[in-house]
Amino acid sequence: MDVHAAINSRRSTRRFKPDKVSKSLILKVFDAGRLAPTARNLQSLKFVAVTEDAVKERLRPHLNGQNYALEAPALMVICSVDNCRVMKCGEPAGTIDAAIALSFMMLRAEELGLSTCWMGNFDADGVRAALGAPETVKVVAISPLGYSDERHTLRMRKNLSEFVSFNGYYTE
Repeated sequence: MDVHAAINSRRSTRRFKPDKVSKSLILKVFDAGRLAPTARNLQSLKFVAVTEDAVKERLRPHLNGQNYALEAPALMVICSVDNCRVMKCGEPAGTIDAAIALSFMMLRAEELGLSTCWMGNFDADGVRAALGAPETVKVVAISPLGYSDERHTLRMRKNLSEFVSFNGYYTE
């Protein structure tokens, strides 16, 4: 599968088969995140794979009711190790770096026949503490990882022209 095919076929999945995802597949997905670009190439990220039920249960109170994620064989927790660094555009570099990394990981997962779902509605400090990470670490995103048990329909997307303008910001 090429990148364009992965972009077109990727869907957010909230129902997963119980089939385990091998450690080698998880590492292949994480390797895509490792290769993602980061601000000043500092690579200040940490990826945590959660595969044990006991650890998932520690996360449950911090997922704001998104318990579907706990049914997936694995959770990917994307952390910024250095979120104090702010880029000149005003955005925290670690948050941007983590978002890019998870995007790469989601496309690699799709290529490997695995499904994901970007989660942003969670208690980051609670997840961080449940995983035993230091207070200097920021949990930026979480995604379940597994084999889809959903039938996805064609997703409706806006036309490209609604997103793009050349040589200035135009709304028409």
